[in-house]
Amino acid sequence: MKLITQADQQRASRRKAMTIEDVRRISVIPQVTIGSHTITHPVLPNCTDSQIDYELGESKRKLEDWTGKSIRTFAYPFGRFDGRERQFLKKYGYELAFSKTEDKFISLNDDSYLLPRTDVMDDGSCIENLCHALGVWEPITNKVKRILKLRG
Repeated sequence: MKLITQADQQRASRRKAMTIEDVRRISVIPQVTIGSHTITHPVLPNCTDSQIDYELGESKRKLEDWTGKSIRTFAYPFGRFDGRERQFLKKYGYELAFSKTEDKFISLNDDSYLLPRTDVMDDGSCIENLCHALGVWEPITNKVKRILKLRG
């Protein structure tokens, strides 16, 4: 499971939330898929079953109301999950769920409720974001960290 770092929290606090009108406006773009991400952005493993039920169901309902489209995808807040979410994902008709589990491409063998997701960082360069998407960022930075640690 991924821990929430202080940098993650600071980056999230700098982001501006989309308005309902923003969601409606981008939902008509054919290349855009709107997915659910909960109502209050909780760490789902810390929630009760009834909280998970509410977060997944209400988020889907609101987005469908705002966009007039079926919402079939979900992204786990902070990439965190413990498996209890699956029953609610199925209950509400989600077909795909994404988690920041590892940097890799999606394959046909992947569990449809545990698909890899790559974040696009607001403050990251195009090259940095591309390296994350291709799954080469962490292997490279980990090697650099090891080299610097050996020299330190």
